[in-house]
Formats: sequence, structure tokens, C-alpha cells
Amino acid sequence: MSEALVTIDSPAGGTSVGNPLTITGTLRDGVDPASIEVMLDRTTLANLRDAALFDGNTFLLQLAPRVSEGAHILWARERYGRGFARRDVYVSQHASQSERIVTVPAAWHTLFAPKLRIDGHAFPARWKRMRGKSGLHYVASADLSALAAGMHQLEVVSAGRVMRAETLQTA
Repeated sequence: MSEALVTIDSPAGGTSVGNPLTITGTLRDGVDPASIEVMLDRTTLANLRDAALFDGNTFLLQLAPRVSEGAHILWARERYGRGFARRDVYVSQHASQSERIVTVPAAWHTLFAPKLRIDGHAFPARWKRMRGKSGLHYVASADLSALAAGMHQLEVVSAGRVMRAETLQTA
């Protein structure tokens, strides 16, 4: 049996996912991202070259698919070919999150990684740079397990300006 062209690291099989749907994984060396599509059931969600951010062979994909709540099969495939990394996921618009991944485009005025604020206070995050079709992006990963259950306001701030704001729900 041949080695998979792509692996999906998260979400794990059997987990509940919300919106946005964050997918991380790895491409095998030498695989062209344009040849790989990420699927939900029989629907193509995205082509990796067009929608993912990359750091070497690892990728990050954030999507907001309009699908019904319930069980779905997440997988990747060669364009019109073999499938890989199939797993069941459960889509819920109210799925809580213990980790949040936030991406913002890098701009000329962001010489340093932006800062993450939750409910107006600085919040620790691991930042890295990833490259996509639209250029360089800063990517933050934050552990939300210490937050109280409920709705929170998340902001990404750079040079005193809010670059991105969104509401998130924790359990």
C-alpha cells in the first residue's frame, strides 16, 4: 500500500467541530498542493494551494462551510482521485473550543507579531508565520481552557490597531 499524500492532524475523528472549521495537516514531500482537495462528504471544501497556509509541508486551513449540523466525513483527496485521512466529525454551530487558531495577514506595519486580547486583556498565544497564496500571515494558537464558560470578545491588535475582532464561545 502506498504512503498517503496528505495527512490530517486535526480535527481528530469523532470530535465536534464548529465554525470556522480549522484543519491542520501535512503534505508528503514533493506533493503539489494544487493536486489536493479537502472534502466534506462528497463536497469539495477547498483546494490546498488556493486556501491553505503553509510552513514547509505543514498546512493550516480555516473554512466556514455552510453545512447541516450532525455527522459528516472529512477527508482529503487527489483531484478526482484517491482519498486519504477519512474521519467522522460532528458539525455543531455551538461547539465550544478549548483551542483557538487565529490568522491575520502580515502587513508592512506589522514588523512584530500582533498581540491577542480576550475581553480587553492581553492573552498568551503562540505566534508563527505561514505563507499562502495571498502572501504572508501571522498565525496564533491560544489555549482557551482557562477561560470561564460563555461568550468572549477576541481581538488581534498590532501597533494599537484592531486587525481582527470576533466573538467566541467556550464551554
